[in-house]
Amino acid sequence: MAKKSEIRNYYFIDSENVHNYGTDGMECLGEDDRVRIYYRANAAYLNIELHRKIYESPAMFEYERVDLDIKNAIDVKIVEYISGHIAGGNADKYFIVSNDNDYDKQIAAFCSRGAKVARISCIGETPEEKPVRKRNAKEKKCDDNIRTFVEQNLKEKKYRQRIDDIVLSLKICEDRGALNNTLQKYFEGSDLKQLMKALKPLTNELYKKKK
Repeated sequence: MAKKSEIRNYYFIDSENVHNYGTDGMECLGEDDRVRIYYRANAAYLNIELHRKIYESPAMFEYERVDLDIKNAIDVKIVEYISGHIAGGNADKYFIVSNDNDYDKQIAAFCSRGAKVARISCIGETPEEKPVRKRNAKEKKCDDNIRTFVEQNLKEKKYRQRIDDIVLSLKICEDRGALNNTLQKYFEGSDLKQLMKALKPLTNELYKKKK
């Protein structure tokens, strides 16, 4: 018999995108639900009224302040956390609370591995099952090309241990500057410099297409 998950629904609120609206409908939350709110230092929208509702809710709430000075920093942190949490199988369903469709490609990747992940605009929109847009042929080819390049060109153990993190970083970053900042979480100094040099042929082509 399959092990029962510790969490029924796990919500990840991109408060920079949805502000307080993302918590609308939180009255439906139960003791086996969990909410993780990602915010910036200047998040004035996290007001007293919201904290009162959170205090009265039976669900567990968590907070993560994001100080990374890169574009889409909250997106990066949410995707990174969900990726690690899915491996433990501790939640039935995951919901990214945001109106930003940039999440959809990664959501599709999570779902292709059997996880139940969806994007909603607020907690009150929680569906039984929310379909996620499938990758089209062009997107799939691009993703496959990224992984193929990385696997063929990064042979050292220190990089191969982080293949999935490198591939994901390449997909979600918009330019080499953002990629360098993201990869600093995994590599330092000469290791990072060597990695960026090895990825240069790929990033030149990849980020040229995104402009």
